[in-house]
Amino acid sequence: YKKALEAADEMVAARPRDPSAYIKRSEIYIACEEYEKAILDLDVLIDEFKLNESILDKATCLTFLGRYGEALKVLDSYLLEGRASEIYYDIRSSIHIADNDFAAAYVDAMKALDVNPDYLNTLEKLIEFDSLLFNYKNVVKWATRYTESLPRTEYGYSVRAAAYAEMGEYDEAAAGYVHIIRNINDSPKYYALLIKAAFAGGDRGLAKRYGKMLRKSDEARYIYYLGLAYLFEKKYAKAERYLASAFRLCEEDDVLSSLIDCYIESGDIDKAQAALKMYSDIAEAEEVFVKRARIAKKRGEPAAKLEKEYVNEFLCGCDDQALTEKVKAFFENLD
Repeated sequence: YKKALEAADEMVAARPRDPSAYIKRSEIYIACEEYEKAILDLDVLIDEFKLNESILDKATCLTFLGRYGEALKVLDSYLLEGRASEIYYDIRSSIHIADNDFAAAYVDAMKALDVNPDYLNTLEKLIEFDSLLFNYKNVVKWATRYTESLPRTEYGYSVRAAAYAEMGEYDEAAAGYVHIIRNINDSPKYYALLIKAAFAGGDRGLAKRYGKMLRKSDEARYIYYLGLAYLFEKKYAKAERYLASAFRLCEEDDVLSSLIDCYIESGDIDKAQAALKMYSDIAEAEEVFVKRARIAKKRGEPAAKLEKEYVNEFLCGCDDQALTEKVKAFFENLD
């Protein structure tokens, strides 16, 4: 970046009436997280060269600086010359999230999708938002659009399969993982996710077929497969032994997640609590919370308390009941 900035400074000095010189230098400042300096160049582009698109970059810089109200005001000036594009609404959504306003962020993300139903940035946002809301039906919808735009990328298929699994549609989840393995990524991780979905859906034949493949390629995941088999048979002592052994070999979050499930289902809450401490170091924060909530409910904590804590921690304290109805239902039905 230092050499790039030196070249950009020379470019600005030699060609002060060339907007590309300021564009390049502002890009470098943004990459270096020098947002105040980037704004100075963006102001030149906005005021002198009338480049309306630079307003979007300025609003983003102000967001990174924590000046959210100013960012929204600057962003609205974009509409004086431009149109409310999907990028405009997507940036508004990002500003609201940074400013801890989940409901407004969701609304603007939906507006971005109204403008462009295939805008990948917003599809990713809505996948994340609806995952946090436990609205898996919507996650499937957004992920399907994502796969239609990028049919060779595993992300859309992966989040869709995971959403199907959360909805209890295990055949669809397994089919998604089979597609990923056959066409995109044959990582042992996806074999394990497929096997878990197959067991949950009662398709032991499918689980066994892919378990045999793991035996040849990944010892830890094969042991994990055996642990899952015992877990779904409710043979908790054997399941614990195999799942704990698999985790010692690979220390992956999905393996530890299943081990914690084993402890919870067998009623060994103290072991589940101890394992949760390790889980919090390697898993996503919202996944850790759900595991902690399951343990807390086993110990008698009310669902309303857990729901409120989750909404405050992950949804910016959102009080929009239409948005959070799935959250309420999730914690009421959590076991």
